[in-house]
Amino acid sequence: MYLKKLPVKLVLFYGQSNKSNTPPGTIQAPKQPYKKQIRLLFYLCLVSHNEKPAEAYNFNLNGINQLAKRKFDITLYTYGEYSSWDRESKALPKILNITDRIEAEIGTEFGYVLQIKKAKGSKIDFRIIHPPFNDEQGKPMDDFTGEVYVNSNDYEFFLGDCIWEPLEDKLGPWRLITELDGKVIADKTLHLVSKNSPASGIG
Repeated sequence: MYLKKLPVKLVLFYGQSNKSNTPPGTIQAPKQPYKKQIRLLFYLCLVSHNEKPAEAYNFNLNGINQLAKRKFDITLYTYGEYSSWDRESKALPKILNITDRIEAEIGTEFGYVLQIKKAKGSKIDFRIIHPPFNDEQGKPMDDFTGEVYVNSNDYEFFLGDCIWEPLEDKLGPWRLITELDGKVIADKTLHLVSKNSPASGIG
């Protein structure tokens, strides 16, 4: 209770030890930053009473970039066939059938849902590698790519597509890849077969 009533300030020191007479509020550069491991000291100082640091945290680091490491919780929650999805809605489609072999017809929605926790502010890059088919101009269609940003620490992300005419050139493997801050967190291939095909019931 006593500490909560006092103003505090975070002071950074860069050096090999805390034996320097450098006053709080300044940054001391290491004399040999490239030859010795930098020791990073964090001091939480009681500024108003000019007392010694209440707590100190001493980290032995190979590089300052280690401070930026974050641990995310990623779960492939569902995958397969889903209900029709309104792209303008915040609600995700509902799973109809968990499978990697989808009996497709015009309007079939498919893909996967990821649960991503502790990643607010991170960037998601996605890629859908589809069977070969042409665009409206008759040119080969590129992979579908894009990016979004995670806007909460409990985030759900749907990656998939909905089959459009003609059905025949949409059948085959669809590979769905998701990256978070440049690292692959999901890579799954879903196989689309014609719903009316005799072989569609084979697992």
